[in-house]
Amino acid sequence: MVRCRRCKGGLVRVAPQQGFGERLLGLLTVYPHRCQLCGCRFLAFRGFPAFVPRRNFQRLRVAFPTMLRSAFYLQEVPAQHATLVDLSIGGCRLEGPIRAAEGSRLRLEITTPIFETPIVIDEAVVCSLPATGAGLLFTKVQRMERRRIARIIREQSPTLDLEHTSVP
Repeated sequence: MVRCRRCKGGLVRVAPQQGFGERLLGLLTVYPHRCQLCGCRFLAFRGFPAFVPRRNFQRLRVAFPTMLRSAFYLQEVPAQHATLVDLSIGGCRLEGPIRAAEGSRLRLEITTPIFETPIVIDEAVVCSLPATGAGLLFTKVQRMERRRIARIIREQSPTLDLEHTSVP
């Protein structure tokens, strides 16, 4: 089993290959991996061919109420409410009537049953706008908030080895 080089966690998956060198190493069954808890990316020998995904982080299905507003005009623009339906350490997908353009920078407050106070994402960029919501990429997240997201992923992921897991 491949473990994260940084946090020693067991929630690691094959990451998309970048460039010709990584594709060439793939022929030797050496693939890039990404930790789903701390985001560390590293190369590791697998010994057998692996499916190479298109996405860096696996999304966890959740249903958390979320309040979002512009990252720059916090007081001037009214808050919008949506439901967070997919969550990863690097981004999320929201459902609901979201009034934002692709490339907009938003501030999120995610209410979870695990924590008393909301998780605050200082800045997330709107990457996609499907008809029912938005896909966001987290660009500014405080370390403590990243740890809280990692805790949610760790507690709700059935494939994680909890024995050696700590988030930086």
